[in-house]
Amino acid sequence: MSSNAETQQTASLNPQEKEAVLEVDFSSKEIPFKVVCMLMIAMFAIFLLFMPKIYIRNNIYYTSRNLIQLQAQLDSLNEENKHIKKQLEDIKFKNLTHELDF
Repeated sequence: MSSNAETQQTASLNPQEKEAVLEVDFSSKEIPFKVVCMLMIAMFAIFLLFMPKIYIRNNIYYTSRNLIQLQAQLDSLNEENKHIKKQLEDIKFKNLTHELDF
């Protein structure tokens, strides 16, 4: 069905129009300078839009990683503090019982 429509369109073209259509050179693969400039501007704009987001996410990631390390150190120090307090109580108890032995 579409081939009938194409045939009717080409039949309605006069010979000069047919030659003009056939003279279009599709082998040229050059990209116009305007298009390149527009693409570069668009890429730069996208870069500017997403750069703060990437920067903030990286900062959040590294900050949270540091917080996790600090939290692990705090937990370790709290456990060590409990252990040292227990040792101190044991030493005090030993000294107290040692004084009572005399």
